[in-house]
Amino acid sequence: MKRIPVFLIMTFLLLIVVLGCGGSEPAGSIEERGPTHFCLVDPCIGYEVDLAVEPEAETDNVEAENHNNNTATNTRNAVDTQEGPAVEKDSLDNTDYHLGFDFNLFHEIAVNNPDKNVIISTVSIKLALAMAYNGASGEAKEAIARVVQIEGLSLEEVNQKLHDMMTSLEAADTDVQVEIANSVWSHTGISLYKDFIGRCREYYDAEVESLDFFDPASVDIINKWVDEKTHGKIKKIIKSFEGEIYALINALYFKGFWTSQFNEYATREADFHLPNGEVKKVPLMWQKGMFPYYENQDFQAISLPYGDKRMSMYIFLPKPEKNFDVFIASLNAGDWSSWMPDFSIKKGIIELPHMQTGYFVNLRDTLESLGMGPVFSGNALEGMSATPLDIKRILHKTVLEVNEAGTEGAAVTYIGGPTCAPNPEELFEMRVDRPFFLAIRDNLTGELLFMGSIIDPLTNEDQPGL
Repeated sequence: MKRIPVFLIMTFLLLIVVLGCGGSEPAGSIEERGPTHFCLVDPCIGYEVDLAVEPEAETDNVEAENHNNNTATNTRNAVDTQEGPAVEKDSLDNTDYHLGFDFNLFHEIAVNNPDKNVIISTVSIKLALAMAYNGASGEAKEAIARVVQIEGLSLEEVNQKLHDMMTSLEAADTDVQVEIANSVWSHTGISLYKDFIGRCREYYDAEVESLDFFDPASVDIINKWVDEKTHGKIKKIIKSFEGEIYALINALYFKGFWTSQFNEYATREADFHLPNGEVKKVPLMWQKGMFPYYENQDFQAISLPYGDKRMSMYIFLPKPEKNFDVFIASLNAGDWSSWMPDFSIKKGIIELPHMQTGYFVNLRDTLESLGMGPVFSGNALEGMSATPLDIKRILHKTVLEVNEAGTEGAAVTYIGGPTCAPNPEELFEMRVDRPFFLAIRDNLTGELLFMGSIIDPLTNEDQPGL
């Protein structure tokens, strides 16, 4: 019997596998970008069919094809995901003043919530605090500058840096959607200083609105703004007002598509080990390729880029014998900055779970513990209005979803508070419908013409002479 040439067998197998593994849109709300992706994985058993040329030999071809045809070879194959050119450092480089605050804040929250997912957006928090900083004065302003680590910068410099950051983030990449919105709300009849409004509009593109904070329906107006600016990812930030007569709000929306998307046919149910020893089944995505990677004696780390690779998700995985809580407790800005140059392109396999999570926190206690106590001590916002204004609560909410196509997330930060002066429009209620004491007093001399306790106001005692 004649032997069938090996190349014919291989060609036949390749056709079967490619036809059987045609990609489809991944589950979830993140839409897949670009044409259908193909894999070289048996869709029934999930085994890799080793038909690909080694990535080192076909890097140039893959890069050219991805660039010209907008096609990502997202397969259980060797896929070249080399990192793009580094973003040139310029005036947008804020690492000298913002990383310390980011990690200090995260550390303070995470170590006090060891059994919870903690997801925060320090960009959102900083922008909301920046608007408050523009209205702060005295010790409150000094405390914000110290904690956020912007001491030594003028107000104009802070505003310009954050304005440039917003502009840069929103225009970063056609495959990464970043939308940032800010707003200033004040109670009807409360006048805000024109220079404060001007700075919020000029540097933060803030919407400035007047609102009846004593009307419960106004809560829906605030939440509707939040819902719209986060594309429905965060439906509400407050349930009710707690005496507020103003609000400063930031909303951030993010949607990024992986440079090399995962193929949903390669996703399998797998065990995820919780800190308490429990094991949970989760969808675990799979991809083989060339990735920016770093490993030391404590952890493995990988960078998964979005779009043109300016933005990436970094995953740090402590070694099995290492304690996760210890890693989180020791995480700091200095180590982070020292690790970044250590990433290098390596061939490997990444298995990453689907994520659908969120977090909500009142940041007041956390910020007070970091040294921002004066902000909450009364009349912190003298530069915002002639009406004395307190900061009562700083709420922060996030959501994050990760699947084969990419990542979608949103964050909202809400700063609100009452006046620290009596509000003439706030009515008291006193209903005298039980026994009471009375006195008729001459307010000049202080003499009491009458004084008495009233048990029954309509009793007329029958006394002689009446």
